[in-house]
Amino acid sequence: MTLREYKQRIKDFIETNDNPQNWRLYKVINNPDIKLKRLLNDMVRENLITIHYEEDRGKVKRIIKNKMNIE
Repeated sequence: MTLREYKQRIKDFIETNDNPQNWRLYKVINNPDIKLKRLLNDMVRENLITIHYEEDRGKVKRIIKNKMNIE
């Protein structure tokens, strides 16, 4: 698979779950060789997603939102 396809898988998964944990994203990617943190940072840099953090009952949640589609 190409890096573009991994990014599209993550974007599709984010549409249904905007607060995914890392182990769920690794399950979607299904390749342990891909570095998830690096992939998410690249997607933010390419303006495909936004990441912000919210506090929920004393815990910090990572919220990921889709910005634009991959072309």
